[in-house]
Amino acid sequence: MRNFVLLIVLGSTLAACSSVQQTGTFSSEFGSNSVGSLGEPYTEFRGLAAPSSADVWAVGVYRTASGDRSRIEHWNGVQWTDVPAAPNGGRPDVFNSVTTTGPVDAWAVGSSAGVSGFQEATLIEHWNGRAWTVVAAPNPGLVWNELDSVVALSKNDVWAVGYYKDDAAPARVLAEHWDGKSWRVVNAPSPGSGWNELANLSASSPTDLWAVGWTQDDGPRQSLVEHWNGITWAQVSINARSVQELRAVVAVSANEAWAVGPMGGPQGFERWDGTNWNPMTVPTPGPGVEIWGISASTASDAWVAGGVIDRGYRPLLEHWDGTSWKVIAAPGGISAGRLTGVLSLSSKDVWIVGTRQASQPLTLIEHWDGSTWSEVQSPA
Repeated sequence: MRNFVLLIVLGSTLAACSSVQQTGTFSSEFGSNSVGSLGEPYTEFRGLAAPSSADVWAVGVYRTASGDRSRIEHWNGVQWTDVPAAPNGGRPDVFNSVTTTGPVDAWAVGSSAGVSGFQEATLIEHWNGRAWTVVAAPNPGLVWNELDSVVALSKNDVWAVGYYKDDAAPARVLAEHWDGKSWRVVNAPSPGSGWNELANLSASSPTDLWAVGWTQDDGPRQSLVEHWNGITWAQVSINARSVQELRAVVAVSANEAWAVGPMGGPQGFERWDGTNWNPMTVPTPGPGVEIWGISASTASDAWVAGGVIDRGYRPLLEHWDGTSWKVIAAPGGISAGRLTGVLSLSSKDVWIVGTRQASQPLTLIEHWDGSTWSEVQSPA
């Protein structure tokens, strides 16, 4: 299985889920819900990916009072270090997702403001083993263009999804594909008359990609699920129960995938069995639950990460053992904050990222070795 994820924040090898959309787990509205008020600068990681335990990427945004800047860090098996993104002329920009196929091939996507002719333009950068460089990508929207998630199946087969919008027109789904030479727009359904966005995607093979997000007419949002079969993108219906939006997805195989929404539990947790999407029962340890990332190393070893809204935020981490989902105690006893992404490489190698709430948000990175969670220092 390859989750060219998150979380899921989370994308990276055919044997393990790797990418934090994720979190991916991530959507373009994620930043608007940041923990606490903005004081001193801090980093909010939004994507994780790894081809191996000693080669892990984390991307996101460095948030300051003067504007957002993209942030990239790398784990070499010993420590996390800052890696410069490509120069952008000082414009505000963010990375929402990262994916990788190996040490000399990684992609990060997001958006950049202030690009000539656009309020917001797609941002795609590539790692060649030495440096990150900007790669030209289409901007079909006359005003807004953003990429929320990316997944690489090989060096010549990479997908990115998000949305684009003209000034007065509905927001439409944006799907772009890299064929080894250039990025091009690929048609994907946009059923809503108001807003359509794909926030996260995952793949088990080149002919089995899932993308999730939301669509909207004049009323409330509704979940949007789309599937790539190797030829076309098609909308796929889910159980008739009301699910207003989905934020993250992980595909383990053609017959096993999970999709989660920001409120989790009975209002946003779906499982694909090869034929249908069906709701799953998961613990909801609070009046409000936000799930931002999901990652799986096997069909019997999956994690979700997010936060519980209960007079503020507290971290939420749950684990699937093949039979049921169980709430896991907050790593390190963290009582305030939230998790924004998760990356599971194996049952003994899991990363989570998020923010710890003290007097101001602080960047959080923790690692699971199969028995213990431990906080890992980073430059952020």
